[in-house]
Amino acid sequence: MKKLLLLLLCFPLCVSAQQELTFEHDGLTREYYLYVPDNLPANAPLLFVLHGRTSFADAIMMYSGFNQLADTNGFVACYPQGTVGIDGVTHWNSNFFTGVDDLGFITSLAEHLQTEYGLSTDHTFSCGMSNGGFMSYTLACEAPDVFKGIASVTGSMSGYDWQNCNPSTPVPVFQISGKTDVVVPYAGTLGTTGGFPGSEDVIEFWRTQNMCTTTETQTVSPIIEGVFHRGGINGNQVWLYPLENWGHTWPGAWVFTTSQIDAAREIWKFFTLVIEGNATPIEGELEEAKVAIYPNPVQDLLKVELGDVKANAYQLYDIHGKEVLAGDIQGAEIEVSLGQLKQGMYFLWIAGRGYEVFVR
Repeated sequence: MKKLLLLLLCFPLCVSAQQELTFEHDGLTREYYLYVPDNLPANAPLLFVLHGRTSFADAIMMYSGFNQLADTNGFVACYPQGTVGIDGVTHWNSNFFTGVDDLGFITSLAEHLQTEYGLSTDHTFSCGMSNGGFMSYTLACEAPDVFKGIASVTGSMSGYDWQNCNPSTPVPVFQISGKTDVVVPYAGTLGTTGGFPGSEDVIEFWRTQNMCTTTETQTVSPIIEGVFHRGGINGNQVWLYPLENWGHTWPGAWVFTTSQIDAAREIWKFFTLVIEGNATPIEGELEEAKVAIYPNPVQDLLKVELGDVKANAYQLYDIHGKEVLAGDIQGAEIEVSLGQLKQGMYFLWIAGRGYEVFVR
C-alpha cells in the first residue's frame, strides 16, 4: 500500500498498535491495516473504516481519527484496502462497480478478526467515506447478520442496492452528507446512468426498515440540524446529519474544518448507542475549527482563511505523499490556483495540520 503522509511526515498517528496485514480471499491477497489498542477488553467491538474511490486505507486511517477513539473507548479499528479497477483507480464493488467480491472479502475478514481477537459478533460495524459509504450500505443490505450498524460520510446506496435491498434484519444507519456536495449530490442522481438516491430518501428507507416511531430535529453544530429517528425495532435509531454549505469532505478529526463536528466521534457515539442502548459521552473535546478552506471541492482557485493560525508557508501533497505545490503565506488569507492539477484528493499542510482538498 502507499504510505502517504503517514510515513513521510510522521503524523501523531504513528503507533505501535498498528499492523499492516494480508488476508486471502477468492484467490486474491488483500491488504488491511489493523489497530488493536493495548489492554483491549474481552469481546470488544470491531469497526471497519472504508476509504473512498481513488483513495487508500492508510489515508482514511490518517484523517479520520478512529485510532485515538479506539484507545479511549476500547474497540478494534480495521482499514481494508480496495482493489484497482479497470479505470486504474481504487474502489469498492458496492454493487456500483463490478468485478471483485468485496462483500465476501469484508464479511470473511470480519469473521476472521472476530475469531482471531475474540471480538464481539454483536458489535461489529462499518463506516466509510464516499464509495466506502456506498459499500457500508451494501454490507447493511446483504450482511446484516455480520454488521450490526453502519455509517456513511458523503456516500449513498448504489442504484442496485436501492432497488434490491431487503435485509433479513433491520440495521441502524447514520448518514452524514454535505448539501453542496457535487461528487455525491445530496439530492441524488436517480434516473441517470449509475444513479443513486438522495440522502433523505435513503434515511426514509432505513427509517421504514427499522420501524422507527418518533422523529426529532436537534441542532448539532452551527451548520447541522440533525434528524433523529428513534424507537425502532430493538431500539434501533436512524440519524441524518445534513451539513449546510458543505461539500465532499470528511468533517473533523485532524482535518480541522468549519464543520465544528468530528465525524469519527459522532459515528462512534452512534455505535455506542447500538452497543449500550443510549449515547454515552466520548472522551476528549474537538478542538475549535480555525482554518476555513473553500470552495471544496475546487475547480481552480482555492481560498484559505487562517483566522488566528500563524503560518508562513503551505504545502500540498497528493494521495501518494508527493509534494505537488508549495508557497509562502503573508497575511491571514491566501489563494492557491489548483486548475492545473488532476482530479482527486489532496492534502493541504499548514502550521502542522493537514486539510483534505478535492479537485474536480
